[in-house]
Amino acid sequence: MRLSLCLLFIFCCFGASAQETCVLQAPLSTFVTARDTFPSDTNAIQALIVVPTSAPADLGVGAFIKDTDGNWFQLGSPQRLDPGTHNIHFSIDDTSPWQAEPNFDVWDPSHLRRVVAYGLFFWSAEENRSRISVRALRAVNKIFIQQQQQKYTFHHLRYENLQSDGHTHGTTGKRWSMQFTPTPMPNNPYARKDFQCDLLIESSSQTFKVPGFYLKPMRIIDSGDRDEAITNGAGYFECRFRPRQAGVYKMQLSGTWNKGQENEFTHVIPLPDFHVSGDPWDDYVRVDENDKRFLRTGINKELFWPIGINIHSVNDPRAEEWAHSKLTPDRTTQAYKTYIERFSRAGATSIEIWMSSWNTGLEWNKTWLGFHGVGDYNEGNAQRMDEILDHAYKYGMRLILVTNNHGQASDKTDHEWGTSPFNHQNGGPLEKAVDFFLDERAHDLQQDYRRYLVARYADHPAVFCWKLFSEMNLTSMGRYPNGKQHLKEWHSNAFDAWAKLDIYDHLLTSHWSGDYRQPDRELLALPNIDLINCNAYHQRWKRNDNRLGANIIYNTNFHPSLGFSPLQKPVILSEFCTSWKAGPYPQMLAEHHIAAWAAWVSGLACSPHNWWHEWADQGEHWHPYRAVANYIKGEDIRGLNGRCVRFEINHPKDARMWSRAWFQPGIIYGYILDWQWGYEGLLHPLHQGVSLTVGSTVKSGELDLEWWDANLGTIIEKKKIMHKKGPLIIQCPDFRRHIAFKLRRLTTVNE
Repeated sequence: MRLSLCLLFIFCCFGASAQETCVLQAPLSTFVTARDTFPSDTNAIQALIVVPTSAPADLGVGAFIKDTDGNWFQLGSPQRLDPGTHNIHFSIDDTSPWQAEPNFDVWDPSHLRRVVAYGLFFWSAEENRSRISVRALRAVNKIFIQQQQQKYTFHHLRYENLQSDGHTHGTTGKRWSMQFTPTPMPNNPYARKDFQCDLLIESSSQTFKVPGFYLKPMRIIDSGDRDEAITNGAGYFECRFRPRQAGVYKMQLSGTWNKGQENEFTHVIPLPDFHVSGDPWDDYVRVDENDKRFLRTGINKELFWPIGINIHSVNDPRAEEWAHSKLTPDRTTQAYKTYIERFSRAGATSIEIWMSSWNTGLEWNKTWLGFHGVGDYNEGNAQRMDEILDHAYKYGMRLILVTNNHGQASDKTDHEWGTSPFNHQNGGPLEKAVDFFLDERAHDLQQDYRRYLVARYADHPAVFCWKLFSEMNLTSMGRYPNGKQHLKEWHSNAFDAWAKLDIYDHLLTSHWSGDYRQPDRELLALPNIDLINCNAYHQRWKRNDNRLGANIIYNTNFHPSLGFSPLQKPVILSEFCTSWKAGPYPQMLAEHHIAAWAAWVSGLACSPHNWWHEWADQGEHWHPYRAVANYIKGEDIRGLNGRCVRFEINHPKDARMWSRAWFQPGIIYGYILDWQWGYEGLLHPLHQGVSLTVGSTVKSGELDLEWWDANLGTIIEKKKIMHKKGPLIIQCPDFRRHIAFKLRRLTTVNE
C-alpha cells in the first residue's frame, strides 16, 4: 500500500519486546516505532499484534524502515487484521517489494546498513480510536536457507554496446562498462570482505584485472546556492574499462562473497567477447622515460608541462580574512565546472581537488549530511567527482586528486580527528589519530577506499595523479616519535597496493608542507613515488635571497644540499603564493606573475599551483597563465643535457636582477626579474640599457633571438644574430618588472 507522506499524521508508540498499546488515529495512519537498534544482518521484522473487537473491519498493517539519508521504505501486508492475535512477519531480502516514499529511491538490501528507525504502521478508511496491542516488535535474523545451500549468482547483467553478433564493441580511448547485481546482495557493498568483484580481461598480449564497485545512481540538481544529490534508481555493481589497443578481449566476471571467512564462495562466469577498434591510444600522464624530470602524455609522448591552480575546495573561509576575497557559494559540481571553464580559457591545464569532508570526500562522520561513517561512501559526492572529471577532460584539464587531507589524521594542526569516522568516539575502530597509520583495521578500511577510487575513477584520463596525503608532516604521525619511519612504511605499503590495483599506472605522490626543506629524502626515494610534491611558501619579513619567491622555486631543485635535482624525479609545487596566510596584495600579484616563469627555467615539471584560487578568480588574475602558455607552446624542455644556468646581468644603474635560464644544446629559455618588484610587488621602474652575457666561449653561427613580454605572453622583439666566436653579449629591450627570451641556434660555423 502506498502512503503519501504529506498526508500522514505520525503517531508514534515506542516499543520493543514488551507489550505496548497504541491508539489508532484512523483515517490517518498510525505509526509504532521500535525502541531497539536495527542489526545490519537483519532479514525480517516481526511482531505479535492483538486487535480488539472494536477495530475497523479494513484494518491493515505494514512495516517501515528509515535510513540515515532520510529515505523511507515500506512494505504492506496483504492480509487484514481481524480481531484476535496475529503473528506478523515482513521479509527483508533481494526480492521483497519494499517501496520508497517519496518515490526517489529504489529498494535494495544495501540500505540495511544505514537504518536508524523501523516499526509498523496501521491504516483504515474509517474513523476509529481503538487500542492496538503490539508485542515483541523486533528486527530479527532468521536463517531460512542453510548457508551451504545459498544461491550465489549474478543477475541483471547489462553490457554497453552489445551487438546482434553476440559480442560487445568499443573504441580505443572510450570507456566501456558493464553492470550487474549479485545475489545475495552484500551487507556492505563497499567492503571487500562482504563482496569483491573483478573483471578479468585477456588480450593477445596482456591480462588485466579490473576491480568493480558498487554504484548508487544519483542525479545532481542545481538548487541555486548549492547542488543536491538525489537517488535515481536501484544500486548495482559496475566495472569500467578503457582500452588502449584495438583487438579482441576475452572477459570473465568474478565475484567473491564472505572473503576470508569459512563460508567464502567465488563465482566466475564468462562474458561476451569485447571487440575494440581504433588507433592506439594512451592519454594518461606519465613520467618521461628518457628524461625522468618531466612528464609526457599521448601516444606520441608529447611534453606535458601543466599550468595550474589549487582549487582544494570550492571556497576557503580563511581567504576572506587573509586574501580579502569573498566566499564562493558552495555549489560543488556547478562551481567546479565554472572554475574549469574559466581556468581553461586562460590557458591552465591542471587543478588540484581535495576529497575532504567539506568538499568531495566519500567517507566521514555519519552525523554529516550524505555521509554514513567509516567504510560506507557518499554516493552523491562520488557522482559529483564523476561529473567533474568528465567536464575537466572536455576542457583539457587534468586533476591532482588528494585522497586524504592532513586534518583527517591530525588532532592538532587543522585537526579533524574529533569528527573523523575512524575515531572510536564516532563509532570507528581507532583510539588515536596516529593509529590511522599504525592499526591493521585502519589499513584494511583504507584498502577498501583505494579499491573503490581506482575502480570508479582510474580509467579516466583527467586524473593527473593520485596524491595520498596533503602535508603529511602536519598529521599526528608527523609529530610522533619515529614518525618519519612509520610514514615511510605506510606510504610504501599504500603505493604498492595502489600500483597493483591501477592498471592505467597513474602517477602516485604524497605531499609536505612548508617548502623544499621539509620532505623526507628516504620517503622520496621510494620506487613507487613518481612525483616529488611540496609547497613553496615563505615569510616576507625574512629579507634575503631565500625569501624571494622565485629563489624558493629555484632552490626546490637546485639548493646545494637540499634541492631535489639529484633524485631525477619530476618536481611539482601544488601549493604556492607568498605565505600560508596570504600576504600583501602587491606581493601576491607579483609572485602570481613570476611563479610559472621561475619554474620553467628551474627545471620543475609544472607551474606552481596558487593556493588562493578565489583571490585569483574574483580578481580575474588570468593573464599570467595565458602568458606562460603562449611562451611554452610547441616547446620541449626535455633532454638529458638540459640544465639550469645563471647569466651575468649588466645594469647601468646596478639595479638588482634575478636571472635564470634553462639551457639545452641548440636553445636557451631565459628569464630576467626585477628583484625588488619580485620581492614586494611595489616599485617597477623602467629598465633601460640592460644587457646579459650568455657566455664567454659561444660558438660562431647564426642565432634567432626572441624577447617576450612576460606579463602578456607576446613577442616584443625578434631578430637574428650572426655571432662571431667568443663572448656573446645581448642587449635587452626596455622593460618593467620582468622579461623572457628564447635564444635558438640556427647554424654553426665550422672553425
